[in-house]
Amino acid sequence: MNFFGCKWCGEISGPVPVTLPDAEAVVELGCVFSTTTPRLEIVRRVPGTLWEPAAGGAVHHVGYWSDDVAADAAELERHGFVREATRGHTGENYILFIEH
Repeated sequence: MNFFGCKWCGEISGPVPVTLPDAEAVVELGCVFSTTTPRLEIVRRVPGTLWEPAAGGAVHHVGYWSDDVAADAAELERHGFVREATRGHTGENYILFIEH
């Protein structure tokens, strides 16, 4: 598949356990990743969650790879960002969702 000038993997989907600010949850997520640069991710919308599109269809979020998620998250929070959800623990495969 060629979209946005990138090549993409097949859709990856399934139940994903996440930690929200007030509860643990399992969310059915579906996404595709570009296999070429720029590295992009398109996530299927999940109504009633943080994976709901922004008003007007604007880009919901931007992500990046981090060698130290905990330190980068703390720095973002010092600048007013709010932790919306995490997946995993502070180690391998740790994923953080944070908004401003």
